[in-house]
Amino acid sequence: ILPHGGLQGGKGGFGSLLRSIGAQIEKTTNHEAMRDLSGRRQRDVNNEQRLKNYVAGATEREREAREKKEIKLEKLRRLAEGENKGKHDFSDPLYDKARSETEEKVHEAVEAAMAAGGEASASKAHTSNTEDDFAKDNLKRKNEGDAGPLQKKPKGLWIGQGLDELDDSDLSDSDESSDEAKSSIVVSK
Repeated sequence: ILPHGGLQGGKGGFGSLLRSIGAQIEKTTNHEAMRDLSGRRQRDVNNEQRLKNYVAGATEREREAREKKEIKLEKLRRLAEGENKGKHDFSDPLYDKARSETEEKVHEAVEAAMAAGGEASASKAHTSNTEDDFAKDNLKRKNEGDAGPLQKKPKGLWIGQGLDELDDSDLSDSDESSDEAKSSIVVSK
């Protein structure tokens, strides 16, 4: 006789493992592949119901489309007749009058300038050079600073020319915005 100490095997716990895995599995909400009690697929039943709802709402959709079209045609009619009074319309008779008068004045001034320019060009062809110079002087602005021949600016490196007159306080860095223009260094090639 051999003594047997107990039954061999594990300590269990397999049921708790199944419960934890079952909670992690995603449950589907798509039941369209299922069949109802009459044997029809839920997908077919749902599509039939959606089609009935669509057909029932067709008259309502047509009525809304007609209303939108009528509103659009009414806006176009008002626009064509000139009685469109929208939020952003601007209508001021005084402004319109002043604007048209200004346009007329501008056109008249341009025509007068063109006529004066035409007379000057005609006089150039028939007069001497002195009268030609006189006409040019009358048409162009007079240069106030015409004191003599133009002085050429020296090319090359410019460092501090014209700074002899300035005080040391003007050359400090305390106010950079005004001093930058006075104490800048220009290098040209």
